[in-house]
Amino acid sequence: PNQAQTIHQPVAPQWQNIPIAEGDTLISLLSDLNVNSQDTFDLLNIPEVKKTLAHLSVGQNLQVKINDDNHLTALRYPVSDSTILTVSNENNNYVAKLDHLKTNVKDVYTSATINNSLYTAASQAGLSTKTTMQLINIFSSKVNFSKDIHQGDSFQLIYQDKYNKKQDLGPGDILAARLYVGDKAYTAIAYQDKN
Repeated sequence: PNQAQTIHQPVAPQWQNIPIAEGDTLISLLSDLNVNSQDTFDLLNIPEVKKTLAHLSVGQNLQVKINDDNHLTALRYPVSDSTILTVSNENNNYVAKLDHLKTNVKDVYTSATINNSLYTAASQAGLSTKTTMQLINIFSSKVNFSKDIHQGDSFQLIYQDKYNKKQDLGPGDILAARLYVGDKAYTAIAYQDKN
């Protein structure tokens, strides 16, 4: 009987996520992945790569594509929340470019009633520590937060949330806030003067 022959098709390399730990360097990470040493040398000869990847941030991910012959075919590294270094292999030459992700901003409304503490109420309303501190700073000249705040007091605010297509970039500035303390209401609205 005729036997079917298996034809070996090279599998296209997939992206691998490499978490960066304390003490990792680009050379050590690529060496651990058995990447061809000439590829590593060629990569480090690119000024953008040498400058950007001289110091890797612990906790970030380096993304690489490596083919069956241990050649690096592509690399990605988040330089910041809004910039990604991408290296691709074009005609046996590495080409590096910095991609800038567009930052979008949306306005978020939230409110909360204080039962235990302002921090607890703010956290339950989904506010970050940064936004909570900004809220306190806005009203600190009018309200003593350690003495004046009691159960039943409340706040409302509108703040900016920044994001791009990759991730949420966290809160921006408070645009408007109202704090109810006892029978008093304090209101603050952000504005920029002409300077």
